Amino acid sequence: MLGFDEGTEIQLPIATYRARWSASNMDAGNEHGVTDFEGPTPDRYELALWPVDEQRPDAILRQTSNQAAYWHDVRRSQ
Repeated sequence: MLGFDEGTEIQLPIATYRARWSASNMDAGNEHGVTDFEGPTPDRYELALWPVDEQRPDAILRQTSNQAAYWHDVRRSQ
């Protein structure tokens, strides 16, 4: 399992992609602590990528945790 500070390289054909980052129980995971990668944690994450033909503006479809709100605000301020 990879942590946020680790990375991996994914080889994809050149195209325009959409990404969906889905997270569950981010607030519980934050309370649990992010340094314990040895045992199970309450949070889970998924990154899905798929090619698209048409361009649309980025959109947050649903936000249900304080941690998600925090990181969305960080990104908007950059």
